[in-house]
Amino acid sequence: MEQETDEIPDWAMQEREGDLGWIRENLHIFWPAAQVGYESVGRGAIVVDMITRPDGQEYPFGYLDQAAIELGGDEEIQRLVSEYEPREEFVTTLLKTEQRTSSYRLKMMAEEQRELLGNRSDFGQQEPTEVLLEPPSIEQLMQWEWEGCCEAACEFGCVVEPDGTCEHGKPSWLLEMGLI
Repeated sequence: MEQETDEIPDWAMQEREGDLGWIRENLHIFWPAAQVGYESVGRGAIVVDMITRPDGQEYPFGYLDQAAIELGGDEEIQRLVSEYEPREEFVTTLLKTEQRTSSYRLKMMAEEQRELLGNRSDFGQQEPTEVLLEPPSIEQLMQWEWEGCCEAACEFGCVVEPDGTCEHGKPSWLLEMGLI
């Protein structure tokens, strides 16, 4: 019998589940690093070297910007990086043995974002100068309203109630855009 080409082999599903479990265990590192990387250099991905691991150490990783990702030539990673929503998603690529990679576009729920980032003061950020922020999509605004929380129009990515303001004095995007 022929197998369907869309079917994923069991070993690949198990590897994927293992990857996602490991990434989930390290969200407290990857999500803030992705946010800081995006703020510093724009779109990009967290790249983790799963091959080289000094004894007793964590896997080395870094944030590569979109230009560096494009130099790598992997069209799937390029697509993920060009399409993700930086306010709620990040891309991570795991470099594996035998020149294999596994790339994931992960979405953070608002509750996870608040828990992992809070007001971002953990990263030693100082009061920013005027920064031009891109307004969220209407779909994102609708999702926030449904969730009962909203990102503020703030450089720090604070999360507030739909009709609230953050500790930096910035209103929710719903207020900023005059929707409530």
